[in-house]
Amino acid sequence: MMKSSWRGACLSGLVYPGLGQIAQKHYLRGGALIVIVTASLWVSVISATKHAQALLASLASDAGGYDMTTLLHEAGRITGTGDDRALEVSSLAIAGCWVVGIVDAYLSGKKMDADRTTHPRQR
Repeated sequence: MMKSSWRGACLSGLVYPGLGQIAQKHYLRGGALIVIVTASLWVSVISATKHAQALLASLASDAGGYDMTTLLHEAGRITGTGDDRALEVSSLAIAGCWVVGIVDAYLSGKKMDADRTTHPRQR
């Protein structure tokens, strides 16, 4: 049987931040991580969609062909407009929650494992 520390860290690290906390019955912490990461992913998708729409609009207004150089130039011009603050913040929030989720799930699971060995259940 896998220890709570590793199971929680794996769930938060490999599946979704906050799931390790939920599995360890730390619902508030797990729920907070899940909400923050989900909202940040939503902001990232919206920002990427806006960039893609701007790129398509820019390319549609050009009468020329669409070679790779033109695509890369236009993508760089559009993403370099300074409208990336939301994307940067959401990316940092996702990365931060991922790290916090793994570390917190591991440490709280380690405590749970220690409590089980010092206070085994009476059967």
